Amino acid sequence: MSDADEQHLEMLLETGFGATGASFTEKVSSVETKLPAPLVMQLRAVYITARQLETGGTVDISSYRQMLHSSAEQLELLARPQVAVAPQPAAQPAAPTKPRVTRTPRSPAPSRLAWWLHDTRTRIPARAQRLSRTWRLPMAVLGLLIGAGTGWIIAGVGGAIALALLLAVIMHSSYSETTLARGLWAQTNAVAGFFALLRLLGTAALAVLSIVIVGLIVFFVTRFWNVR
Repeated sequence: MSDADEQHLEMLLETGFGATGASFTEKVSSVETKLPAPLVMQLRAVYITARQLETGGTVDISSYRQMLHSSAEQLELLARPQVAVAPQPAAQPAAPTKPRVTRTPRSPAPSRLAWWLHDTRTRIPARAQRLSRTWRLPMAVLGLLIGAGTGWIIAGVGGAIALALLLAVIMHSSYSETTLARGLWAQTNAVAGFFALLRLLGTAALAVLSIVIVGLIVFFVTRFWNVR
């Protein structure tokens, strides 16, 4: 999240809802009771994704931009009814009219898949840290043992030492927090891509079905028309 984007969201939180705090997360926490729970979750997901982007992590820019735009739009719509409008003096008394019932426009609700992706990606840093602390050392030891045994069978003592060190380094680095976070992020991208492919196939199937139905209608109409 660029400084301008972060300042814009902070301004919406402060002016529209009276948020307070030294950081963006503190401001969100100070007004979370005034906001819908999904929006609070999305704001925190935007902040975490922005930090990953700043530190060079793997980030889906398109999804991040959609979250950013959706957050700003929902904050603006929610804050709009709270803005007091000064009454304008009427030049002449107006005739009584029936009150008009207006509805506050709402932004389209994100799909369940979008919320699942946001929630899962929000938990990625903590999950990667937990997995790394639990499995990094055991997997390095396992790689050391496997490499030593395989190397001993293939090339004796020298091969055992070389292959054991190689596999230990590979397993140790593959279970680092950064590597695990990128792997978990890639899994969410794979899920999103799979459902996007399903939607594309569904749209194509409906298009083909529509063409077939129209063709059958035209065929039967022209056939009965020629008979008459």
